[in-house]
Amino acid sequence: MKRVTTIKWLLALLAAASLVFGLRLRAESSEGEWVRVARRDLVFEVSVTGELIAGRSGSYGPPALRRARQFKIAYMAPEGRELGVGEETIRFDTTELEEFLLQAEANRDAAQMRLEKQQQELEAERSRAELALAAAQAKLRRGELQEGIPPELVAGATLEQAIIDRQLAAEEIEYRQGILEHLGVRGYSQVERQRQERDRQTARVASLEREIEAMTVRAREPGTVIYHTNSRGEKKKVGERAWRGETLLEIPDLRSMKAEVQVEEVMSGRLSVGQVGTLRLDAYPDRTYRVRVGQIRRTVQARSWLNPQRVVWLELEFDENDPSRMRPGMRVEGRIEVDRVEDALVVPVVAVRATSTEPRVLSREIVGRRRWVAPELGRSNADWVEVLDGLEEGTLVQVGAGG
Repeated sequence: MKRVTTIKWLLALLAAASLVFGLRLRAESSEGEWVRVARRDLVFEVSVTGELIAGRSGSYGPPALRRARQFKIAYMAPEGRELGVGEETIRFDTTELEEFLLQAEANRDAAQMRLEKQQQELEAERSRAELALAAAQAKLRRGELQEGIPPELVAGATLEQAIIDRQLAAEEIEYRQGILEHLGVRGYSQVERQRQERDRQTARVASLEREIEAMTVRAREPGTVIYHTNSRGEKKKVGERAWRGETLLEIPDLRSMKAEVQVEEVMSGRLSVGQVGTLRLDAYPDRTYRVRVGQIRRTVQARSWLNPQRVVWLELEFDENDPSRMRPGMRVEGRIEVDRVEDALVVPVVAVRATSTEPRVLSREIVGRRRWVAPELGRSNADWVEVLDGLEEGTLVQVGAGG
């Protein structure tokens, strides 16, 4: 009987101990998490936000034609399509130019016909003049032959007539030669005018053909089509009008992507070229990219027309591009490292309680013993604060609610 009573007492004690232990665990669990004061690099960073831009990008729009200022869009390569060199990016309507070309071709053909007719007429006139000259030369030879007959063999009147005929033939030869010379000068001038008109019309045809060809704008480099947005955020569409010099789309080099980001003006003084950091794409938040500051624009601007907060713009360069994911205009956010304290003794920021006199930390040196400590603290970032004195490495501090 006594043995049974002892066993009951032991069971009761065990139950009470279990209850106390459970209550103690529940109390400790309500106190929050305990972590150890440890050494780590204390990194100071500046937050940045912005978007991707192409380091090299080809802009495409209407061709620079002397006669045209406004163009109607007939085709645009779909946004996001991969194009190779020589493929169509934009094609503009050529209806009016083709009408001009038909008229120019008709004018060229008419000028060619007039030139050929002029040449034929001149050739015929030259042939007649040459025949007349040959006839005059024949008369001269006959006169010379008759004049060379001894006087005793011909009558005096006949000889006199032969002399007259020879003189007249010589004068006619001189006249006919003058006609041929004048015909040559006049004919060259007339033919040259017709030839110049024909060449002018031919050049106009060639010019119109080049303009029609220029109305199809082809890719100068391979890349992905990105539609350009105007100041109102609008993109051009097929059927709309475009002005000479206007940019309609771009083909960026995806192997030379950069990030254009902004930072608050008050933080910009801590930045310098060459500092490193990390970026994430909003579209792919699981991937981190290493970057470095390539350029700092010293001009201060408002964040946007709706947000007057003053910001400074930076240009960040990637250690390694990712053409399969990166596209111009993608939103990014990240951090730039501006300072670092190596092997600093730190506690989590959430472990420090602010009081009216000094910051305090709740520490636990041995199980069941807690005390408030007012350590000397140094610099801090968003997660950690440096401990200069008052806490030792390995000390447990509370980071949850409690006190």
